Parts: sequence; C-alpha cells; structure tokens
Amino acid sequence: MLGSDAHIADAETGRPIAAQISAVWVEPSKVSAEAFQLSFAAELPPLSLIVYHVIKAPAGSTARARYTIHRHGNPPTVHSEHFQMSQLDGTEANTPLSLSNKHLQMWNSPETGLLQKLRLQSGLVRQVQVQFLWYGTRTSGDKSGAYLFLPGVEGSQAYSSSEPPLVRVTKGPIFSDITSCFPHFTHTVRLYHLDGHAGKSLEISNTVDIRSETNRELVMRIMSDVTSGNRFYTDLNGFQMQQRRTLEKLPLQANFYPMTSSSFLQDSTSRLSLLSAQSQAVASLRSG
Repeated sequence: MLGSDAHIADAETGRPIAAQISAVWVEPSKVSAEAFQLSFAAELPPLSLIVYHVIKAPAGSTARARYTIHRHGNPPTVHSEHFQMSQLDGTEANTPLSLSNKHLQMWNSPETGLLQKLRLQSGLVRQVQVQFLWYGTRTSGDKSGAYLFLPGVEGSQAYSSSEPPLVRVTKGPIFSDITSCFPHFTHTVRLYHLDGHAGKSLEISNTVDIRSETNRELVMRIMSDVTSGNRFYTDLNGFQMQQRRTLEKLPLQANFYPMTSSSFLQDSTSRLSLLSAQSQAVASLRSG
C-alpha cells in the first residue's frame, strides 16, 4: 500500500486538498508495513455535506510526516523504508522537546515527553505541566468501581515506571505531535497547523490499559500558573457552566465533579479551558 501515495480532492470542484501521510504504529517502536494514516482538514458549513475523493497518486507526491524517536538513556532503534526516522544525539537529548505553529509553541520534558510550558501568540509564556498519578482504593468496606470513586487514605501517588518512556516526535504540514509510550498508557499532545480554534489549542489524547492493575485508577493532572484559588467551573450536561468550590472539610471524592464536556479555571487575567470528548470526573484540589 505504501508503494504509492494518495491525493484528496473536493468531489464537486476537483480542488486538491492539502494532506499528510503518517505512520501507523503497531508497537511503540515498530511501524506497520501494510497501512498508513491519511490526514486532511475538511471545512464544512453548518448543516452541510461535502464529498471528498481519495485518489491514488505517485509515490512521494504527498507530504509525509517525519519522526524523531527518543528514550532517555537508552536510545531505541527504529527502521522504516517509507518514513524519515532520526534520533536525538548529544546535548539535544537533554534539551526540552519543542513544537510550534503560528499560534502556539510548546516545550515538553526530554525525559518523559510530557508538557511543561506554552508560549501564546501574544508572546506570553505560561507554565502548563502534565503529570500522571495513581489512586488506590479503600482497604476495607466499599471499594472504587464503575460507579464509585472511593480512594484510599494515602491519597494520590505519582506515576512511575521502571524505565523512561519511548518518546516519538512527529512533524508534518497538517499536524505535529509528541507521543510518550508508558507501560500503562500512551499519551499524545498534538498541534494542528491550521487557523481557527483547532490551531489555537492543544489536543491531548490518552490510550490507557490498566488491566494488569487491581484496585488502582490512573489520573491525569494539569498544573498551571493560573491563580484560581479554590474555585473552578464544570458544565451541566453541556447546557451551562456551574461554579464549583474545593472544600478541605470534605472527603477527597466529594471534591470531584462530573465533567460532561468542558471545564475551566480562571483568574483576573487568564482562563484555562478543558474540552473533553468523553464524560469524565474533574477536580481542582489546589490553585491552578
């Protein structure tokens, strides 16, 4: 299949659409030799239908993503005859990973690949860090389950693994991203090279597999320099935003609230918004 490329065209006008061919990863360091991912940006007016044609094209005629593969202290070896692969050498291996478009620039940890800070279009640099945590459950009585969150008295514990994650940096004309492959989850933070809201925000995705764990839950924490105090906001079934307050007198689970589709925290000068593709629970246990 990768012996040729594909073009995208508007079926009505025949206008070619910019596209990007990316690798399909069957393992953290193994590229599929049988399939690839074709990405393009589709712009549709409200209540409309547009048909696009995928057309076979000569090899090399569609832009392909370029990859940098990195693992701190133990560089992996990745081969692909269809995509450009490189590694970080020397001082580059200890320099923060960085991606940017015309709206945003992000810096990620060279050890974990996790987000550390952002530069906005205004030039302002904001601290926005991503961490992962474990929550255990009670040792007696009711335990956490599909409909209950009953964490243990020890609270949260920082996620750690026996070896650093494999980190993949993808660069292309439609999107660029940084993917961290941990034993229990794969975390991706992506920048789109587009105008509008898609290009002015980060897309974060997590693929989680904790089937090997018992009575443990994985949590993603976003830490920012927004001075939000003990207040934050969540949506009520997508209809309106409701102010929430974190109260120390309540048990931990009582400070978590449903987030059907969105949440934000703010101070007098800035706001950090989170839009979710799936319903989740959310809390702001400390300012920011």
